[in-house]
Amino acid sequence: PYEANTQDPYITAYLKTDALPLTFVIGDGKEYNSEKQKYFNQPLKQNTSYIAFLRFFETRNSYYSTEWSKTIRTFVKPTGLSGPPLNVAFNSRGKTSLRVSWKAPKSLQNVELTGYQVCFYTREDTAPVFLVFNTSAKVLSRTLDNLKPSTKYFVTVSASTKAGYGEKSLAVSKITNGEPVNPSTTSYYTLILNIPKPKDYIREVMVIVQNAKMTSTLSENIKTSDLKPYRENMNDPYITAYLKADVLPLTFVIGDGKEYNSEQEKYINQPLKLNSSYIVFLRFFESQDSYYSTEWSSGVKTLIKAPVECIINQNSEQSNDEKTRMDLIIPLVIFALCFLLSLGVIVYQRRLIQNNTRQPDHKRGNSEQNEKFGM
Repeated sequence: PYEANTQDPYITAYLKTDALPLTFVIGDGKEYNSEKQKYFNQPLKQNTSYIAFLRFFETRNSYYSTEWSKTIRTFVKPTGLSGPPLNVAFNSRGKTSLRVSWKAPKSLQNVELTGYQVCFYTREDTAPVFLVFNTSAKVLSRTLDNLKPSTKYFVTVSASTKAGYGEKSLAVSKITNGEPVNPSTTSYYTLILNIPKPKDYIREVMVIVQNAKMTSTLSENIKTSDLKPYRENMNDPYITAYLKADVLPLTFVIGDGKEYNSEQEKYINQPLKLNSSYIVFLRFFESQDSYYSTEWSSGVKTLIKAPVECIINQNSEQSNDEKTRMDLIIPLVIFALCFLLSLGVIVYQRRLIQNNTRQPDHKRGNSEQNEKFGM
C-alpha cells in the first residue's frame, strides 16, 4: 500500500473483475481493499510525472502484468481559481450533436482566464475515448458535432489561466437523439413498427402518434408532460403505448385496440382511421429526466376500402361472368347426354341383331343332330 513520501511502486487499488469499472481514477482518495489488506488510492501530487501498470490474477501464483505505461504528468493547479466552471448544462441536442454551456468560476481572485477545456466521452466503448476542445475565455458554450445517434455522452469543463488548467466540473450526461423509425401499412386500421433494440440502461419506451395532416413540432421539443393518452378527434400527438424495455417486442402493431399502460396512466392503442396518414416517433427513458427521442417518421397511410358501388359492380360483373359460363356449359352438357344416349341405343340394337342371327343357326344344328341319331 501507499506510504508517505514513498519512491517505490505501490498498490493504489485492488479490484474484483466481476465489478471492474470501464474507467478508473487514480488518486480519487477512496479505499479499494482486498479481503486481507487496505489500499488507499492516494491523491497524486500536482505537476508530477507518474507511470502505472496492471496485474491480473487467476490465482495467487498464476497471473500476468501489463508493461509500464508512458509517463504522464498531473496538471499545475492555477492559483486564484476558486473552483471549476459553474452551471455546466446541455442547451440542445440532435441526432449527431450536443450543445453544452457553462459559466465562469465564481471567484477569480485577481487572475486572468485564458480559456476553457471541454472534455467529452462515452462509457459504451470498451476503451473510452476522451476528446478535448479548447476555447477562448469569452466563449461560454460549445457544440459537439459528429457524435453517434442514441448514445450517452459525458462532458466536463475546466477553466485555464496562464499557470494551467484548473479543477474539472462534475460530469454531466446527455443521450443523443435516435434515427427515425419506419412504420409500414398492414390494414385499414393499423400500422406495423419495428422497434430498434435500445441500450441496457433504457427502462421504458413510449410510442407517440400524430395525424400527418397536422403541423408537427420537432420530437425533441415536445415535453413529456404535454403528451397525453388518445382522446376522440384528437389532433395533437398522443401516447398510444407505454412499453417496458425488458419485454420490448421486436415489432409493434399501432392501432391494435389493446391497452399498454404505465403504473400511473392507461394508454389505449386506438385503431387508426382508414385512408389516413400518420407519423410516429419513439421516446426512450433511462429515467424520468434522462431520455431521448427518435425523429418523426415519414407519413404512412392506412389502406382504403373500396366504395359500395364498386363492390356492387364487381359482384354484378362476377354474376354476369358466371351466367355467361353457365350459358356455355348447359348446351355442352345436353349435347354430351344426347351423344351418350344415342351411343347406348346403337350398342343395344347391334347386340339385338346379333342375338337374332344366332338363334336360327342354333335350331338348324339341333335338327341335323337329331336326324343323325334317328331321333
